[in-house]
Amino acid sequence: MAYDMLDVINNGKDSWKVKVRVIRLWDAINLNNNELISLDMILLDEQGTMIHAKVIKHMVNKFRPLIQEGLVYMIANFKVTSAMNFRPVEGDKIINFLHTTKIQEIKGLKNIRIAEQSFMFCSVEVLSRRDGQRMYLSDVIGVASYIGNIEETETTHGISKIRDIVLRIEDQKVNIRLWGNKVDQIDEDSVGRVVIVTSTTVRKLKEYSLSSTGATKVYIDLDIPETTELQTRYCLEDDIIEETGPEAHLQGTIQEQMLYNRKTLREITEIAYESEKIGKVLYCRSNH
Repeated sequence: MAYDMLDVINNGKDSWKVKVRVIRLWDAINLNNNELISLDMILLDEQGTMIHAKVIKHMVNKFRPLIQEGLVYMIANFKVTSAMNFRPVEGDKIINFLHTTKIQEIKGLKNIRIAEQSFMFCSVEVLSRRDGQRMYLSDVIGVASYIGNIEETETTHGISKIRDIVLRIEDQKVNIRLWGNKVDQIDEDSVGRVVIVTSTTVRKLKEYSLSSTGATKVYIDLDIPETTELQTRYCLEDDIIEETGPEAHLQGTIQEQMLYNRKTLREITEIAYESEKIGKVLYCRSNH
């Protein structure tokens, strides 16, 4: 059966046909009213190309029962448009489902030559270039040196759950705040394990500080080569865990901390929430 590769599709027609795996699937929610905006996903083809795809709100009931994360599908008859800001993959195109879009699950391992997962991990250098930018969301991988408790904080959209974690990435401590239902994707038992956090926004305070978004997924010790490499590296380094207090810019009362991270209302509604406080953290330091 003939089909197209993701790297060649464009807005020239609506009759494309692709064979892809749905590697991530999530609901895009309007934080102002908690209403569904769209059903979003990342698709991966056999050449390793990823693309963001979207089912708009009034068609979600039609397509949600037909799509399951991790499965492979033939998808035909869709529209290709230009990607906007906060892209979960590094591409300039997005697939939009139409009423006429057809989706069929592909079964049988011999017919599937598509990886189970794919990421675009950001180095610390790349994170530094993405400080405050809106073009791309960032995937990171590192060893968890601290997993905070689930707490609650007040935001412009009401009370939200938060959990602060710290990953060791290239021997640097990177703070990540998980928001809302993302806090349940990890727990304290993950300290010392290899953690992947996808689709984050980046802001550098004294050190790098990332925030989850609606597209964020957290993976623990995922069976990929990057995980094995980190496990081997940190095992050989005989790391120790130390306790340290919060960074200076994160100390003080909640009201005082809020003064450090002021944003306009437009910035707050367009991007993930910024950290307002981070408690006591743990980090690893090599003896070598």
